[in-house]
Amino acid sequence: MIERLNEATREFIRRHRTQRVEELALKGCRDSQVDLKEALVQIAGWQMARTKLPLWAETEGILFPPHLSMEQCSGLIAARLKRWAIGQTMREEALLRKEETHPGEERAEENLSKEAEKSEKKFSRKAERIFSEKTEEIFSEEAEKSENNFSKESEQNEETEEYALSEKLNRLTDLTGGFGVDFASLAPLFGQATYVERQEHLCQLAAHNFALLGLQQFQIHHGDAEEYLKSMERVDWIFIDPARRGAHGQKVVFIADCEPDVKRLEPLLLEKAGHVLIKLSPMLDITQALRDLPHAQRCYILSVDGECKEMLVVLGDRKAASPDEVEMVCEVVRKGKVSCRVALTKRMEEESRPRYAAEPLNYLYEPDASLLKAGMFNCITQRYPVAKLHPNSHLYTSEELVPHFPGRTFRITGYGAWSKKGMGSLIPDTRQANITVRNFPLSAEALRKQFKLKEGGRYTLFGTTIGNNRKILIGAEPVV
Repeated sequence: MIERLNEATREFIRRHRTQRVEELALKGCRDSQVDLKEALVQIAGWQMARTKLPLWAETEGILFPPHLSMEQCSGLIAARLKRWAIGQTMREEALLRKEETHPGEERAEENLSKEAEKSEKKFSRKAERIFSEKTEEIFSEEAEKSENNFSKESEQNEETEEYALSEKLNRLTDLTGGFGVDFASLAPLFGQATYVERQEHLCQLAAHNFALLGLQQFQIHHGDAEEYLKSMERVDWIFIDPARRGAHGQKVVFIADCEPDVKRLEPLLLEKAGHVLIKLSPMLDITQALRDLPHAQRCYILSVDGECKEMLVVLGDRKAASPDEVEMVCEVVRKGKVSCRVALTKRMEEESRPRYAAEPLNYLYEPDASLLKAGMFNCITQRYPVAKLHPNSHLYTSEELVPHFPGRTFRITGYGAWSKKGMGSLIPDTRQANITVRNFPLSAEALRKQFKLKEGGRYTLFGTTIGNNRKILIGAEPVV
């Protein structure tokens, strides 16, 4: 494919890459030297990369794969979370090794807190697990002062404080290389990195693009992931992103249905690497995934602008006592910035005793999708000064505004019984509103039809259930 991009085709791409691909396809090209089909693939890929992979889009000569590979590849934010996950794991293990080497040294909780404060956005496992005023200060400060805006400049700086390790790790193997976005982000952490991919044209693209991106000390292997795994030498880390579509293109939701099957391969993966980082579908059931992977050390859930994008699992040598003890880290990204990271375990959630409010107060809160995915329902009221409206509604309220709440925040404009009467007391504009339902008999669309509301506008109408199983409507406007 690379050889087919002659000068005429490259010039066509440069001139037309901001135009709609559909229009270019209809117009065609009279120049017989232009490979129009390939040019359209490159233009479409570049247009997607402008927002998803800005550095790649701005690097002259980068070549893009067909649409499906571009759609499935990680974006910059997701790729950088993987760097952070590896860095966090290795820093914690370094602290544990230091403790084992010097058993007489005190490792007080105060020292752990100081370690978390020293490095922006780094926090230790113990600090993450204590729902206290101390950790609330740490996370609030992180949300307020975070300058990690994932800009082009920070993307180019491979050794930023957040991701830098004291020394490079030895070797990484990416068993499912794909377009190579994750590999390109992770490889600089290691002295040697190997990219494995069974599709030859993606291997060719990787070799071409990695050189343009300035990657060094990398190897490319064209072959099957499982076959390569059986014969490979032991490395520090393996990264694997199992395909989540069946033979006929349908989406699959169980780990065992993905390919390669990491549930079956878990023993071999840990035989070949000290740690394994697995990318999983955000549609997977977390509890079942952790049961399927008994060596899971930590789970990361990434949401971007309120939508769950990725779930990562780190495997290590030691087994967790139970899936309930595996730490889950929710990373909330809004408008290109990490607004907060929240950590918990299932055991914490089970042991939490939530606070309830009999009626909606002045403010309404809808938790971020990553927190809901992690099942963080009850402990929210211990972590933040809010109260639940109902055990199953997962909406929260407070008298005073709670800054940095991980999710959407609204000012309540009115609430009342589920009835057409009094709609004007709930929202000023009774002609249009956004609709959200939580623990409510009707769907959002059915509620919209009932009140004949157009979609959109500033205000949101919530249909939900509160104490004594009362069905109510809440009018609200967003707090910016």
